[in-house]
Amino acid sequence: MTKILVIEDEAPLRAEITDILLFEGYDVLEAGDGRAGLELALAHSPTLIVCDISMPELDGYGVLDHLRRHPEHARTPFIFLTARADRSFMRHGMELGADDYLTKPFSRAELLSAVHARLERSSAINASFVSDLEDAKAQITRLVMEEMQAPLVPMRLVTDIIQRQVDKLTPAMLQELIAGMSAGVDQLSRVVDQMVYLTHLETGILKQEVIQESGKPISLNQTLRRAAELGSTLTQRTDSPVRVRTSARDVQVFAHAQALTRALAELIAEVVNSSMPSTEVIITLNVKRDQAVVSILQERSFQGGQGMSLGTLVAHGIIEAHGGKIEYQAISETGTDVIVSLPMPVLQPAK
Repeated sequence: MTKILVIEDEAPLRAEITDILLFEGYDVLEAGDGRAGLELALAHSPTLIVCDISMPELDGYGVLDHLRRHPEHARTPFIFLTARADRSFMRHGMELGADDYLTKPFSRAELLSAVHARLERSSAINASFVSDLEDAKAQITRLVMEEMQAPLVPMRLVTDIIQRQVDKLTPAMLQELIAGMSAGVDQLSRVVDQMVYLTHLETGILKQEVIQESGKPISLNQTLRRAAELGSTLTQRTDSPVRVRTSARDVQVFAHAQALTRALAELIAEVVNSSMPSTEVIITLNVKRDQAVVSILQERSFQGGQGMSLGTLVAHGIIEAHGGKIEYQAISETGTDVIVSLPMPVLQPAK
């Protein structure tokens, strides 16, 4: 049953709205102020929220702002009730993520029309989201299969050669074949690690709320150096050196240290893999306002982008779980600058 939360401090109006919605067959929750309404919304995840703006304690804007910070409530339809109808007043609510307004006094038909319209739109958006999610899962499955098959083919070939010609192989040949097998094992191990991180992202072990609760401020200068070392081991390339230029100050971000290191290492490895031989990859760290900005630059790269790999998919998920973002900027005709922006924590001064 569709569950609607009504947040209104005027008891007669709240009762009238509740009666109308109950008569239409909706399951209705009631709250007499914003704070109680927010608690009900977080506890019961209503399908739609009808909320007054002007309330004591916590107004409607505050309720909406708090809810939109929770990913599970980011798409919940939200209808404001207000006695004011000026444009600036409505625009502020829309900027916070409101879906509709009802100006008091309103009729039964106006209320139901707004509710029906928002529910229908929400249903269409959710259907599209599910479709996109299924497409994304299919893409991930395809990437996993491709990246697991890549090292398996040469490993099977090496196994076949050893089985058929073991008596004809010299020690040098065996060493070369074993080295190939070892490289394949390392590549498969990387795919397994990537799948573990994808699982953590999918199940919510790595999400913004969890990181905010269990993470801690870490030195991004040190993290970048560790990520550069790990990134160099994730790639089979040795002809593209990686140089790190950290900030003069100790830049700190709030993070899950291991996951963030892995995300940056995956990006570094992807940049190295796509660069031309003997191209130096330069990593720089700067601070812009309240953001730590990491630049992974290669000035000469192969053209004809390689598309989204499993590694970059993992990196995007982890960076987004930290409240950050990844952008790609073209340098001249062949170069690429991968820019990672991460929010910096507001640290309390020592007492």
